[in-house]
Amino acid sequence: MNANLKKVIKDLELEESKLKSKKDAARRTAIEEINELIALFGFKQSDLDFSGKAPVRASRAAGGKGKRAARSDSGKKVEPKYMAPDGTTWTGRGKKPRAIAEAIEAGFSLEDMLIKKEVTADPS
Repeated sequence: MNANLKKVIKDLELEESKLKSKKDAARRTAIEEINELIALFGFKQSDLDFSGKAPVRASRAAGGKGKRAARSDSGKKVEPKYMAPDGTTWTGRGKKPRAIAEAIEAGFSLEDMLIKKEVTADPS
């Protein structure tokens, strides 16, 4: 083996040793902090999970894949909120239709294109 390769291997072994020491120190610190929390809150062994596995989040525990829950209003029809001069409507969700964007460029505001709802008095 050439001297250069021996030096590289020796340097890597030294670096590995330093990293192991840092990891051991971090582990000892973590154990001390955990023990302090156990004492502070009075946890018992039965309160804690010593399986060695990471805790499962609530959404995953319920059978999900850990993704966000679907919106409760997803898939429901929404009344249009805006109407462009050419009659194109838009609910105000998602990307603006081209006609709405062009009307804005032409000087209209979204407020100008609001569809006014007639308010009827309650007969009772």
